[in-house]
Amino acid sequence: LVDNRIFINGQQVEIRSPARAVVHEDSVESVFLAGGVNEYLFQLSNEQYQYLSDMYVRVENRKGTTKNIGDTLEELAEKLFNMCPAFRATGIRTSTNQIDCCVRNKWYLNFGIFNILGSHFYIECKNETKTLSGTYLSKLHSIISVANAGGKGECIKFGIIISKEKGPSTFKQLAIRYYLMNGIVIISICGRELNELFKTKGNLLELIERKAAEIMMDATTDLKAAGLYEI
Repeated sequence: LVDNRIFINGQQVEIRSPARAVVHEDSVESVFLAGGVNEYLFQLSNEQYQYLSDMYVRVENRKGTTKNIGDTLEELAEKLFNMCPAFRATGIRTSTNQIDCCVRNKWYLNFGIFNILGSHFYIECKNETKTLSGTYLSKLHSIISVANAGGKGECIKFGIIISKEKGPSTFKQLAIRYYLMNGIVIISICGRELNELFKTKGNLLELIERKAAEIMMDATTDLKAAGLYEI
């Protein structure tokens, strides 16, 4: 018996014994009991949310050298994504760029948010006190395009800009254009949204999925306000 409902080619799992079938059934039941895949994979304790909230306070306080200020936001992003068991995150260097945070998606399935994210994605952190320039999104798109061999490959297809201040309205317009042009999805998450995520004990995967959906659907409706998402 081959269960291939949510697996891409090469990821099908053969179930050859009643015991393995029970394990699979229990796992699926756990996902449904949690309320979905996003809820199943992102379940933080109160202590973890408080830890992240305290780190955000450090970002808000902006103490130290410019490098230390930037490193604080990068550290927060890295800690946040490493708290999800589906991800492994760390800063890396390529031959041409320093990537603030490269995230490996261990659950690269042809299913939901994990298919949108791809096997790896990039995060760029900006801790500036003023509204960001749209060039930051363009630069991240350029970095991803280089990784994809000018559109000939699919190494990276998702990116996130995490910033203290909210990005300009042109961010979404650019993101939609780049998605329609070559399928790369880039979203932005600002400090206010991070603070809300930590204070309300929200779901990071739900936040990412909602923002990606608004880009991919070119939605002018706020999908959270419409009731489709809780965060």
